Amino acid sequence: MRNMSEPIATAGGTKTMTAVVQERYGTEPEAVLRTARLVRPVSGVRRPKLPNPGRSVAGVVGVVGSDVTGFAPGDEVYGTAVAAFADYAATRPERIAPRPAGLTFEEAATVPVSALTSLQAVRDHGKVEEGQQVLITGAAGGVGTFAVQLAHATGARVTAVASTPKLCAVRALGADHVIDYTREDFLAGPRRYDAIIDTTPSSTSRATAVFGICAARSHPAAG
Repeated sequence: MRNMSEPIATAGGTKTMTAVVQERYGTEPEAVLRTARLVRPVSGVRRPKLPNPGRSVAGVVGVVGSDVTGFAPGDEVYGTAVAAFADYAATRPERIAPRPAGLTFEEAATVPVSALTSLQAVRDHGKVEEGQQVLITGAAGGVGTFAVQLAHATGARVTAVASTPKLCAVRALGADHVIDYTREDFLAGPRRYDAIIDTTPSSTSRATAVFGICAARSHPAAG
């Protein structure tokens, strides 16, 4: 798939593409991401196994394999792929679907990883039901924002944990209660929960110890 507005560059007769490369870990994207013409494979525990961190895609099908059915060049699709932060991305047919008519490419690209991860956490692992009390950590993040909406749509009473500037946003998504983690320990209050959707790895063991229930961890896996 490719962004139709981006030209295909050539270097010495070989087709290339611009890609985002990540060769080390860090707290700020600007410090660890760069663009490059060639992607060099890397491996090891001290830096990312895959140099291009992109996983979600939305775009126009450029080429299909000879045995691919259901998609053709020119189809507008969204889904997941490996090394998606680039002009082109390769993926398998079962990992993409037609782009919903009501979503732009940019909007559709936010759905595959974050929304599916939160759906699995809320529905499959958390087994959230109507009337239950649900705690969602990292509620303003990519997975958390979808989790708040899904739990709310299920009919659960949602308590969302976020930082001060984001409290209004998560409340607008459907949270019944909000907790500012910069001002209070969200595990220290009297409220008890039927399910915890945990998007912050550091809080899982504490939540299990405090509430005596298993938190549904919702950290998206690569690929």
